[in-house]
Amino acid sequence: MKYNKSIYHWLTCVGVILILMCIPQWLYAQTKVKAGVFLGMPFVTENPAELPWAFVEEVDGKGIPFHGMAIDLWMVLQNRMNLQTEYYRYTNLNQLIQDLEDEKIDVILTNLTVNYERAQRIKFTFPWYEGGLRIAVNTNVQKSHSITWGRYIFFALLFLAVMSGLSIPLMFVRKKIEPEFPKHILEGFSITFKDLISALKSGKLPINVSALKIRWIWNIIIALWGLVGVGFIAYITSTITTIMTASVLSQTAIESLHDLGNSRIGVVKGSIGEMILDAGGYNLVHIDTVPGGWNAVGKQEIDAFVYDAPVLEYADNMFPNRNIRLLDGLFHRERYAFATHDIDFADRLSTELIKLYEDGTLDKLRFIYVGQ
Repeated sequence: MKYNKSIYHWLTCVGVILILMCIPQWLYAQTKVKAGVFLGMPFVTENPAELPWAFVEEVDGKGIPFHGMAIDLWMVLQNRMNLQTEYYRYTNLNQLIQDLEDEKIDVILTNLTVNYERAQRIKFTFPWYEGGLRIAVNTNVQKSHSITWGRYIFFALLFLAVMSGLSIPLMFVRKKIEPEFPKHILEGFSITFKDLISALKSGKLPINVSALKIRWIWNIIIALWGLVGVGFIAYITSTITTIMTASVLSQTAIESLHDLGNSRIGVVKGSIGEMILDAGGYNLVHIDTVPGGWNAVGKQEIDAFVYDAPVLEYADNMFPNRNIRLLDGLFHRERYAFATHDIDFADRLSTELIKLYEDGTLDKLRFIYVGQ
């Protein structure tokens, strides 16, 4: 009996020891996460010192080391939440979002802008950065010539219509009161039309008032015609002058989105810039990657490139190009966040991000990468 009790106690102790040895593995087992990344310095990049944008290989891959503000932030979250991450590089933003929606990956790591359309498809975390869109232009590009010959043609046709409309009734009046006036309609119309054009300058209608019965009415008409003629000439002259002046001014440097007109504007496929400018009817050139857009505007393959302001500012700082100039100011403000397909995972990430916001970690990362 004592022997059996000894065996029982011994087995109990062994069992407790085994359970205690396994508890840490249960508590600290890492959750594997598949993360899709999209290059956009300073948020996600390969080593910028060794791989300038002009030489980045556009090849999707797995396990490639990444750097940047978004990656550093994710490493903090990974350590806090005990995650194990597999990185998958994407060169197409639309495909990245689609793969997340299809649950081929678990999270998107880049400066992904939060908007309503995307929120219908994927789950965003708490925003961790506020930015906006900015424009990079080629320094050799001038304003698009929005003033066309169409306005000249419009005023010319309006002038001809008004003068023709006045010539017809005046022609029939002259036929009645002037015996020598040509009887043929076309000849009479052409003479009256010519005389009316001359009358615009002189202010005198081509009609013999003394031959009319009610002279006072025609005297008033002639006086009014003089005023109308002077005013009409002044209006046409000022309008043409304004159009010509605007045409000259339109040949100056681009200073805003409005100045781009029909210029070729590069946008990254699937980006917020593409959505906004496409709705505005601009002449867009769709580009797969940010490096491709930056290089294209530098080579004047496109006239301008629109993307997130922090990314363009970082590019301008790290890879200056005398052919590229950033326009002042933002024309669309936005917020960046991570995204996932699982609302519970998004909530857990958001909780940790809020903690990082409150303890100043987000501000520290922002200062390191953008200096503000």
